[in-house]
Amino acid sequence: MMESFNNYILIIFLGSFSLISGGLGIISFFRYAKLSLKNNLIVKDKLSLLQEEVYLLSGVVCFLIGIGGFFVLRNMAVLEKVFV
Repeated sequence: MMESFNNYILIIFLGSFSLISGGLGIISFFRYAKLSLKNNLIVKDKLSLLQEEVYLLSGVVCFLIGIGGFFVLRNMAVLEKVFV
């Protein structure tokens, strides 16, 4: 019974972490798009270019972490057989 409860906690934690990471990735992409559209009208300085790169990189990383978490959740039965 306890192993099943631990698996539910792991699934809930990993699922919520995946949703939050995927959401942060999507939000970062929108912030990057908004910032790059706004900066096309004005001269870009080094700080705004760095900020665009940070938004783009964080968007990609968070989105990939979220997608990876969903793949792990899909294969949770296989992982349970391997580790239990």
